[in-house]
Amino acid sequence: GSTVEKTVTIGAFGLLRVKLTAGGRPFNKARLEVYDDYGDYVMDLTRVAGGTFEARLLGGTYRIVVEPDDSDSYDVEFIDGIELEDGKTVELSVTLREF
Repeated sequence: GSTVEKTVTIGAFGLLRVKLTAGGRPFNKARLEVYDDYGDYVMDLTRVAGGTFEARLLGGTYRIVVEPDDSDSYDVEFIDGIELEDGKTVELSVTLREF
């Protein structure tokens, strides 16, 4: 028999970056969850620097839920309809609101 070799390109990952602030300062103490456009959990963003969180994802539409560790002081934030293209970077700035 013969061997057939196929290369399948799924798509290049895009970069989703969120800069999180509260009171005008970078804010680190939060969990940032990513959901796809079906509402299914995909992954958490990873903190890479002061108040900056990132994840590499395939192109698509996403939702981020920002859950501050201090839920007694800050509201949970929802960012809907984030369009990420393969190989591109989307950078968002999110300011947490105090109660």
